[in-house]
Amino acid sequence: LKPYGYFFGPNTSTANRCTMGGMVGNNSCGSTSIVYGSTRDHTLAVKAVLSDGSFVAFSSLTTKEFNDKLKEDTLEGALYKQLYSELSDPQIRDQIELGYPKASISRRNTGYAVDALMNTSPFEAANDAFNFSKLICGSEGLLGVITEVTVKILKKPEVVKAALIGFSSIEDAGQCVSEIIAKGIIPAGMEIMDKALTKATNDYSKAGYPVDAEAMMIVELDGTETEVSELIKRVEDIAKKNKCSSIKINKSEEERLKFWAGRKAAFPACGDLAPDYMCMDGSIPRGKLAEVLK
Repeated sequence: LKPYGYFFGPNTSTANRCTMGGMVGNNSCGSTSIVYGSTRDHTLAVKAVLSDGSFVAFSSLTTKEFNDKLKEDTLEGALYKQLYSELSDPQIRDQIELGYPKASISRRNTGYAVDALMNTSPFEAANDAFNFSKLICGSEGLLGVITEVTVKILKKPEVVKAALIGFSSIEDAGQCVSEIIAKGIIPAGMEIMDKALTKATNDYSKAGYPVDAEAMMIVELDGTETEVSELIKRVEDIAKKNKCSSIKINKSEEERLKFWAGRKAAFPACGDLAPDYMCMDGSIPRGKLAEVLK
């Protein structure tokens, strides 16, 4: 896409080796999820093979098209009937609302996103059209074998800048994240690493990280030249307010990519520290980040 001036929004740390099918299966997000969301947000249609060997094509449906699916005497028709029966039940809807993580946490699930289908046109009059593809995203290949995916692509921004910011405590870094978002700044990418991971990734990738800092943050902003310059200034002010120990803005595209190279090398860098390790992904409301890190 790059030669044509376009890109795919989600940008995982495994971008140099992941596949589109894998990203759909895991509903991958990556460092750009704050502004560009997850793979689910960019998936328009999915073609797949179901467990009985039948071929299906999932895409947005009008209410009439959805009702026609309910009449089909096929496995696909049975799937629509089951979902319609369950998501039309007020008690089940209440259980989903109660049991699923808050919708305000955008990276809140990898599994079956029935909550994403609950507020579509068959069930709510004025909302998005029903699209079974939303359920395929994050299902980890358990609902069908994907053969084709249609996704939305985006025009490359005019300017992209990244700030590498060091902090004297992980709590200050977490508070800085919360304040950046609270001020209405939506970075194209934002990541925090503690001192141990900062040192490990820097040793592995020679990214030029502030290894003496207790925590490090990468904040990336994109848009027009004027917009990015203003946003970088505002982020610097917020970082200083939260007692940052260093700030470095990339001076070239090569340096920006180097900032991210260390973060993307987190897994192999940890492998250098120990032969075995466990990785857990947690979803935390941004306003609670400093408290959780503490």
